[in-house]
Amino acid sequence: MPNSERRRTFRFSLRLSCRVFSPYDNFSEFAGITENVGRYGILVRLTNVTPEKRLPIIGASARILVDLPSDKGRPPRYLDCEGAVVRVGELVEGERVLGFRVRRMQFRDRESTARLLMVAAGGAAMLKFAL
Repeated sequence: MPNSERRRTFRFSLRLSCRVFSPYDNFSEFAGITENVGRYGILVRLTNVTPEKRLPIIGASARILVDLPSDKGRPPRYLDCEGAVVRVGELVEGERVLGFRVRRMQFRDRESTARLLMVAAGGAAMLKFAL
């Protein structure tokens, strides 16, 4: 039986909360849980996906902010990933799974992440990149 695995690098099974959004406002922002994380890809499970939310399409650019565990006395850190959607699947009603090819990863602190997520009242997506 042929192996259908197409990954070239190892993925770690990590269940961490994350946020997924489009840098160009092409789809709605979602909260989710990572299923697995690797250097070149991330699989995210989305819950509470409602019909009014716009889902991403294959090839859409995306940002994934993964909450990292923190030690006492240290500020929270995030793994900021830039990439593209490579998989959109439905698990059960209201749950989706998104796969991403990651082009860039960077660790961020709370302040730089807050600046990244600033969005004007009108929803100007370009402010998400004000670093």
